[in-house]
Amino acid sequence: MNRMLAEFLVADGRPEKTKNYPALNGFLYAVACSPEVIDEAKWLPMIFDGKKVNYKNEKQRQAIEQGLLDEFAQIEKKMQSRAPVLADYFRPSSELMENFDEDSPIAHWGAGFASGHDWLEQIWLAYVAEDQYKDLTTCVDLLTFFSDKPKAQKLCEAQGIEKLDLAVYAESVLDNFDAAAQGYAHFGLSIRAAIEAHVHEPDLRDCW
Repeated sequence: MNRMLAEFLVADGRPEKTKNYPALNGFLYAVACSPEVIDEAKWLPMIFDGKKVNYKNEKQRQAIEQGLLDEFAQIEKKMQSRAPVLADYFRPSSELMENFDEDSPIAHWGAGFASGHDWLEQIWLAYVAEDQYKDLTTCVDLLTFFSDKPKAQKLCEAQGIEKLDLAVYAESVLDNFDAAAQGYAHFGLSIRAAIEAHVHEPDLRDCW
């Protein structure tokens, strides 16, 4: 964990909607999985909601931006190696409903991931066929589950199992979290490889 970066993101003087450390990691995971490579000049400002960052000097600016680039490189490496997406300091609570709390790391991670996916959604729509988009949406729903409790409740109810308890469903979500992250990454990397190989319509049926 980059403590200098984590502390900087939540320090006084940052733009109001600056992403905290877990949200940053969720956001960068979405960016790393994009079907198209996203230039750092585009995603770096998004960390601070596109607002001016009050660096105290040039040395601090360089240190923070390098920290962000290093964080992205680590996440990209994790994505490509299919390693578990959540580091130890983002691990969910064993008390399942606590994972919906405002200070829950996995909830912040999911919110950051959601902001990244929403930002890049038009890119996804340009490449993913309608019959494949449902599988992609399933990945997104699982990865953002703890960031939006009302939506999570609706997803639970949509399972069609009478009186399915949200905590029981949350446990199932956690069991499938890494698989969803890997599925999402596989979607993006498969499309990217197909683009690079000049294939017009990549076959993504093996993504899930």
